[in-house]
Amino acid sequence: MLFPSRVERLFAPDSIDHLFGKLLLVFVVSLIALILAWQGKRMAWHLFSGTLQERRLMSPARARTMQALLASLWAFIVYTMAVVIILGLFIPATALFPTLGLFSAAFGLGARPLVSDYLTGITLIFEYPFAVGDKVELNGIQGTVEAVNLRTTSLRSTTGELYIVPYGDIRVIRNFSRGAFSIASIHVTIPTRDLDRALPIVEALAEHVHQHLDGQLVEIPQLVSESGELGGTTTLTLVAKARFNQGVKVRRRLLELVSERLEGAGIAELA
Repeated sequence: MLFPSRVERLFAPDSIDHLFGKLLLVFVVSLIALILAWQGKRMAWHLFSGTLQERRLMSPARARTMQALLASLWAFIVYTMAVVIILGLFIPATALFPTLGLFSAAFGLGARPLVSDYLTGITLIFEYPFAVGDKVELNGIQGTVEAVNLRTTSLRSTTGELYIVPYGDIRVIRNFSRGAFSIASIHVTIPTRDLDRALPIVEALAEHVHQHLDGQLVEIPQLVSESGELGGTTTLTLVAKARFNQGVKVRRRLLELVSERLEGAGIAELA
């Protein structure tokens, strides 16, 4: 019978030796791939954590991000080549490339999200929309970037959870760590009858703090009424733009000064 004859040939001494040799080559190729991937990670660490930072050509956050992305890219290339070499041990060369073409087409159709993740990860190497340590918002999730690789970003949310966000799902990136300014606006509620006295006081204070807050304000604060309504009381907003990451500090100082000035003039306290 045909089937038993094939089984006999497979387990013949010379076939067994040939199969064992191929399995040994598979082990050697896999081991070399692991070593190369590990060495690539070390070289990326040495390049971005050592040479470039010693010469101050790159920030630490940028260096950590590039290190992770390039190490992942190198590992992806090495493992892909290892798979091709291993397939070449069992598939004839004339059939290898057509097989790889069919496999690539099937893989591209069946794993489009995965392919999209990797392609987007490669573009991050050049675009650099965020770095390790940045506070960002991805897909409606706000948090701090803890780690990046070629396919996903690890995002620690403000409530403590760890989110793994695939790059292919990201459409809009909101980076809080690269803002031009921080909002430090305050709201003041005063009786409408005191409006004519309160306006000059707050406007004079706005010019004063812009000159005396050690350059922490981007521009002179503007006093506006967001609702535009009058009643027994009127709510005014002192729109202030502080230097980036100085919003909380400047807002607290503005509250103290406005409260002090209005109380000293006999006008109601802040609401």
